[in-house]
Amino acid sequence: MRVLLSSVLTVALVVDNMRLSKAFSAPIPHLSSALSASQRVAPFRGANSAAAVSLSAVPHAFQLTALHGKTDVAGRAGTWLGQGVRRMETIRRMSGGGDAGGAPPAEKTEEEKAALKAEREARKAAKEAEAQAKKDKKAAEAAAKAAKDAEEEKAMREPVLYRSTADEPARKFGDLEMMQSRGTTGRVFSSLSSLGLPGGAQAGDEVWIRARVSAVRAKGGSCFMVLRDISSPFYTAQACLFKDKEDPEGSTRALKWLADLTLESVVDIKGTLAAAEVRSCSQQTVELQISRCYAVSRAPVQLPFLLEDAARSDEEIAAAAGTDKPLSAVYQ
Repeated sequence: MRVLLSSVLTVALVVDNMRLSKAFSAPIPHLSSALSASQRVAPFRGANSAAAVSLSAVPHAFQLTALHGKTDVAGRAGTWLGQGVRRMETIRRMSGGGDAGGAPPAEKTEEEKAALKAEREARKAAKEAEAQAKKDKKAAEAAAKAAKDAEEEKAMREPVLYRSTADEPARKFGDLEMMQSRGTTGRVFSSLSSLGLPGGAQAGDEVWIRARVSAVRAKGGSCFMVLRDISSPFYTAQACLFKDKEDPEGSTRALKWLADLTLESVVDIKGTLAAAEVRSCSQQTVELQISRCYAVSRAPVQLPFLLEDAARSDEEIAAAAGTDKPLSAVYQ
């Protein structure tokens, strides 16, 4: 290590010598007596005597004389000399050369080494304990969140009793409990086929709709549904729900519940009609922004066939026969 530091110092001195040589137009004579003993750098001390560097190794360009007569150049040279001396002093300290007198550092005792080792091990143990504590805290938070989600999901599966419009339940999404002729709810349902048309509900109106779920598409913080009229399969409308910033947890649970609805289920939806351009439905001028949704009757997850299967033509079925997704023929 000391040999390497000595080499670095030598290179630095050579560079300084080149800078000085360019600054002077004539050789600079020796005047080593101009430097006092306190300005000389003490040699490196250590087992490797080849690493010893003293001021005698400084190039002649560092030994300036007042006889030269160029005080400004001499001043710059003195600055460079000071930099070289400080550089050698820094390297001497880095190499473990001891104090200014060159005394080598005292060797650490076994007790000191043991104390340093114990201190390092204590710091390492403290860091490991801190990391483990953070890991345990994160695991506990995840477990608490999972337990809370499971409890909320269980509560969402509990039936909801809708008594009347004057006493609406706190839960806005869920499966309806059977009324069993215990009263009337007071709800007035609008016809899906008349939404947005003259004589029907218009944009801005709040309505109740009973319809079948024809399609559900949930992604991120939104859910879009295609509702089909109960009385006629030719009329469809779009309904949507978005994540609410004021109630992010509740709206997230509602989105998940909507996404789990099975196709052909019968639902009661309360919402506000908004003007929209919907090309995939028969009601193309409005969409229903959901505020409440209750499942009246859930369809099985696996049905023998869907309405779209029965609506396919023979040409579509024949065209799909040679593909990786053939279509089944449904005959009435």
